[in-house]
Amino acid sequence: MGVFRITGNDGGRESYRWERTSALVDAPYAYVGDMYPPDDLFPTDDVYLGDTSGGPFLSTSEPVRTGQVMDWEVSVDVADRLRMLQRAKIMSPASPPFGSSVYSELQRLVLFPLERSASVGDVSVPAATVYDDRRAAVSVLAELAGGKPRITRQGALTVRPADRWLTETVVEFDLDGVISFSASQTDEFYNFVWAHSPNGDFSAFASLDDDTDPRSVNRAGMSSYEHASPVYTSTLAAEAGARTILSRLLNRRSRTVTVEMDARGLLLDLSDFGRVTDPATGRSVLGEVSGIRVSHDPTAPVVVSLIVAEES
Repeated sequence: MGVFRITGNDGGRESYRWERTSALVDAPYAYVGDMYPPDDLFPTDDVYLGDTSGGPFLSTSEPVRTGQVMDWEVSVDVADRLRMLQRAKIMSPASPPFGSSVYSELQRLVLFPLERSASVGDVSVPAATVYDDRRAAVSVLAELAGGKPRITRQGALTVRPADRWLTETVVEFDLDGVISFSASQTDEFYNFVWAHSPNGDFSAFASLDDDTDPRSVNRAGMSSYEHASPVYTSTLAAEAGARTILSRLLNRRSRTVTVEMDARGLLLDLSDFGRVTDPATGRSVLGEVSGIRVSHDPTAPVVVSLIVAEES
């Protein structure tokens, strides 16, 4: 499943072996009642006393704890390695050095291995950038590159593209599963797009101005989406890109669906984008993985949460 940091435990529990014996043994304490005393009441050589009229001796064939531990268990709380960044808040200096890039800053600030993402390129960090703390700095840097911080299964930090359910068209997985749709809805839609080249030389905007649509800027208020790409080599290209992205976003719905699938769900990672088809209904969804739940029961299905991008 991955590399995790243990953040706490419940102290654990041990189960001892009990045997019956006919020997007469001196007993420092008299315990009458429960045939099997609590493990934390007596040390290993304490015994259960039955008839004590003849003295503090063990009565025949009463249970004695041998001191042999049969089993033990401990429950632990774990968190991914971003927990390390939350605890190591203080940074020096608090602002990026001149000429820094996103990945050079991540390399400086992250306290464990960094894995460069093939899908999120490196960009320069603006000189005016100021960090609040180490964990917030990682999120700020990832956003500058158009991504979100993620932890790989090997315990390294990487940057995955942000909001893939909105803009992706190429699937990374195509699996079967039992899909459960929620009736809940959100206001996660966009009606204003800013498209620009990474260096900011070419820039354009597109907005939903049709007030017959309740999502228009005038009726719903501005909800903006930014997209930077090197393909914007002119203002016309940026304008076309902004219109295309706005049209795509307006046809996307933000709804979380739950999918129960077989063990192939263990191969998925957060932010993966793909298609799931329900064999019973033939209905399919495109979406971004936002959660994975795995049961201790090996026969139970893997439960995957998807932010749905499109239904068919």
